Amino acid sequence: MGPSATFLLLSPRQNGYTPLHIAARQNQMEVACSLLQYGASANAESTQGMTPLHLAAQEGHANMVVLLLSKQANGDLGNKSGLTPLHLVAQEGHLNVADNLLRHGVQVDATTRMGYTPLHVACHYGNIKLVKFLLQHQADVSAKTKLGYTPLHQAAQQGHTDIVTLLLKHGASPNQVSSNGATPLAIAKRLGYISVTDVLKVVTDETSFLSLSDKHRMSFPETVDEILDVSEDEGTTHVTLLGMDCVYCCGFGSPARPIDPIPPQHGT
Repeated sequence: MGPSATFLLLSPRQNGYTPLHIAARQNQMEVACSLLQYGASANAESTQGMTPLHLAAQEGHANMVVLLLSKQANGDLGNKSGLTPLHLVAQEGHLNVADNLLRHGVQVDATTRMGYTPLHVACHYGNIKLVKFLLQHQADVSAKTKLGYTPLHQAAQQGHTDIVTLLLKHGASPNQVSSNGATPLAIAKRLGYISVTDVLKVVTDETSFLSLSDKHRMSFPETVDEILDVSEDEGTTHVTLLGMDCVYCCGFGSPARPIDPIPPQHGT
């Protein structure tokens, strides 16, 4: 392959997606292998800081994740919001991918710019298997965001009684107060989660309980959803791999299969 063809093959598009981003997202293993062979960077960042590993992890492509990690992909690299691949896995519930990431030494308590850890995310989205897995790998049950929210606040705010109970068993303090004065019990009571309230009221110190205003009640969930929005309009441009009919994948001697355009995203 000549220099010009290689340049087309590896060049990013307007949104910063490289062909490797697309291959990673669509789990095109042979294509990804060829791109890496021709010098594609496993740590290439889109305009919003998303790497091929972010996309593969988010989609639950365990084999692609292993391939990228074997090619020096940085599993702790965050996007512009600080989201690492493990945050996205915690959101989506891909247990096997989480296991691969931690086996390769990624930080279990990596934080976003607002201080959210993967455990916060798993608790918010009710992914109890991920919560158990992260706790088994020594995730900090008392981690606080910049606004003072713990994973227990997160689970209480979403009404996840089973996760609230699990966190308490792992030593989560029900008396932690956020910067706006909210305990997990206050949040659960204000939102009308009866079962969560019943669990928390027997372990919460009454002196730490404060009721929440509507402003506080609404600001909490919006903060989480905002930092986890990785749609970033990167999927709205139809992208195909130029020149892939010239590439033979991983020495198998067969032409690469074409990659379909990325479908439009509508948020996560």
